[in-house]
Amino acid sequence: MDTALEPLHERQNGAGSLLLAQGAFWLQGSVVFRNPDGSRGENFLGALRIPYEPGSTPRVLEGNVADGMFVEHKGLVYHADASLGRHLAVYEPNGDLHQLVDVTGGDSDIFMLTGLSVADGMAVVTSPSCTHVFFIDTQSWEVRYLNTAAQYAGGTTRTLFHEDSVYCMGNAHIFKIDPATATVQDFWTDPDLANGIQSESSYSHLANTSQGLMTWITSPRAGVAPLRILDPDTLALSDYDDPGVTILAGYYVPIEDAYYISDAGLHRYQVATKELERVLPEQRPWGGRWDFETILQMDDDYYYWVEGWVSESGQQSEFIVRYPRNP
Repeated sequence: MDTALEPLHERQNGAGSLLLAQGAFWLQGSVVFRNPDGSRGENFLGALRIPYEPGSTPRVLEGNVADGMFVEHKGLVYHADASLGRHLAVYEPNGDLHQLVDVTGGDSDIFMLTGLSVADGMAVVTSPSCTHVFFIDTQSWEVRYLNTAAQYAGGTTRTLFHEDSVYCMGNAHIFKIDPATATVQDFWTDPDLANGIQSESSYSHLANTSQGLMTWITSPRAGVAPLRILDPDTLALSDYDDPGVTILAGYYVPIEDAYYISDAGLHRYQVATKELERVLPEQRPWGGRWDFETILQMDDDYYYWVEGWVSESGQQSEFIVRYPRNP
């Protein structure tokens, strides 16, 4: 059994994404700090910055306390509140609060923020299914707002800056938006949803790959490839490839032009060559059941993610774990 998989910190009642940036882990939850000898130490609750150096003390971040996405851009870390606070918090590399933006202005109809993306001069965040899209000027912190009138379709929602547009992937909706004017340029809605049928589509992620804008379906219909190409002009979707594994989560790494796909283990999928290789064994060095919980992060030496764990006696917890890139 491979014993290179190493737990670093225990997280209980956690949610949201894991980010490795500025020498630290950024995440949300109730995290049990591990002492240098491996014993359980102090418990930290909230949005957290955990320095990478062993033995460093976690810091509870001011501003947002709820779960939500963390994104790093040019040295600052952005955190969208995916609960009732409806704020965008921006942090300095050391965890000091740089800016706290009231995104929704107290609108009670908007119940969470997700799909955070950041580019030069602008951050964009959306409510689920792209129903409301917000554009935040990262110099003046002025907020502009677009109501797309999209029907809530569940699932995950993500956004992507591409050329002069923002693409919002809202499960059964795809919107192409002009961020300069906060107006919809084009949109696609799953025909089933438009006809009042529960949509089976789940287009929630988009990456700018060597082969074009690529997305995937978690549960594709028969005859439809899980990996698909989105035409940026017409929003037409075409089949690209079936990698041969179920895509539960994926993380695109531009410098490698590769997706890291999690199913029972972890695989690297080379976009241009369509080659798939396993990079993480299915077996774990501990008993119980393990489940991949967050998107992958990596540095030159290790992969990092959060795994859910259920012991043989039914005890549940989560751990930030790492696995060497060249075991």
